[in-house]
Amino acid sequence: MAVLRNQPYGNAQFIVEIDGLADSAFDQVTLPEMGVEVIEYREGGDVERASRKLPGMRKFSNLVLRRGYTGSLSLYEWFHEVSQGEASSRRTVVVLLLDEERNPVTRWVFRNAFPVQHTFSSLDAMDGSVLVENLELVFESAEME
Repeated sequence: MAVLRNQPYGNAQFIVEIDGLADSAFDQVTLPEMGVEVIEYREGGDVERASRKLPGMRKFSNLVLRRGYTGSLSLYEWFHEVSQGEASSRRTVVVLLLDEERNPVTRWVFRNAFPVQHTFSSLDAMDGSVLVENLELVFESAEME
C-alpha cells in the first residue's frame, strides 16, 4: 500500500482504527521504535578473537495514543478489561497515514495489542488547557505496508 512520491508526506493527517472500538479519534500518535536484538558469539577456533553477530528477536517500544478527553470511557473500559485478565481483550490497531486528499498512503498494523497504561494530563484550574487522555499499548507484531 505504501505510495511513493518525490516530496515527504506531512504528519498531521492520520486515522487510527482499533478493532471493536468505534470511538478511536486521536490527536497524536507516537509510533514505536522497532529494532532487532543482536546475538553475539565466538567460535572456539577463531584466531581473530572477534565476535560474530546474528539477528535475534525483534523488539518494539510501546505505541502511544493521545487525544483530548471528551467523556468517552471506551479506552478506560479496554484498559479495565486487560487489568481484570480478560483473555479476549487483545486487538489489532491500524494507523493510516493520509495524503493531502485524505487518501491512505501507508499503514502500520499492530497485532495482539493491549493497553498497559492509561493516563490523563494534570488538572490545573490556572492553566485552562484541554484535558489529554493517553493510552500506551504493547503488541506482539508490527508491519508497515
